Amino acid sequence: MKKMFWIIPLMILLLVGCGSDYRKYYEQVHDKLLMEQIAPLHDELLTALNDAMDVTPPDDAAQKPKYDQIATRTDEIIGEVSKLKPPEEFKNPHTKLVAYLEDFKNADLNAQKAAAGDRNTGKLARDAFKSQMVVCGKCGTENYLDRYNYTECSNCKTEIAGGYEKLGLTDKLKIIEDEFYGKKMILDNK
Repeated sequence: MKKMFWIIPLMILLLVGCGSDYRKYYEQVHDKLLMEQIAPLHDELLTALNDAMDVTPPDDAAQKPKYDQIATRTDEIIGEVSKLKPPEEFKNPHTKLVAYLEDFKNADLNAQKAAAGDRNTGKLARDAFKSQMVVCGKCGTENYLDRYNYTECSNCKTEIAGGYEKLGLTDKLKIIEDEFYGKKMILDNK
């Protein structure tokens, strides 16, 4: 019987070890990438785009060094995220994070094109951050989706929901952050 006592601590270690996989992934993706790198990078690009709008006509060329720096950091982050293999519980938010990074990279590429003199791409880059409008199917009124991808028609009060792809980058980032945190809270409470 004394020889069997080592089995109980071993089983406890195995159970604790199994639950830590999602925590390690969460810390890597949510804490270190999403909160410490991606969110500040998002804010930097949005600030640079807005700074370019502070003058008439917009001067994206003055922001070119910022856009270039953001592009380099975006590529590094995409490389880091693509190396990670999410646990089953985090596959959906991970997929959304990858899609967000691709959209963010496209917005940054448009900002760089604007800095090179293509004015239309500056508008595209700025518009990428805004919530998208949806047309009410009942009365035809245009409405902005809120950050939860939902709204009520301002004219006829019909409920309107849009697809995730209709949200702006700021909304998508908040939803991804909330989804990661929500999944972690569920797993922590099991």
